[in-house]
Amino acid sequence: MGRPHVGGADTAVGRQIMAWRSKRVSMGKSSLRQVLLIVVVILGGAVLVRNGFNYFSTKAARDSIKAEIETLKQKNEELSKKAQDIYADKEFVEKTAYEKLNLARQGETVIIITDGK
Repeated sequence: MGRPHVGGADTAVGRQIMAWRSKRVSMGKSSLRQVLLIVVVILGGAVLVRNGFNYFSTKAARDSIKAEIETLKQKNEELSKKAQDIYADKEFVEKTAYEKLNLARQGETVIIITDGK
């Protein structure tokens, strides 16, 4: 009819088996908790390391861009001052218009010589 019943709860062997099973189950739950805790700690550490790396690389890029902005602001100020000086110098404006734009003074005639090609 089947296997003989060995180790029922009412026998000494049965009590030992039941104690061993309950101990194994409780140890299994404890080990599972420890493994889960270790996995959570490792994943949390990995996230922190990655975020720290992103923070410092972003900070370095931001600092570099800030330095470039300051350099460009200084260059812009210098060029603005130079432009103001140029427009204030009427002689320079007239000379540039005369030479580069082929403009003539009143009473002058502009002759443009082109290549015969």
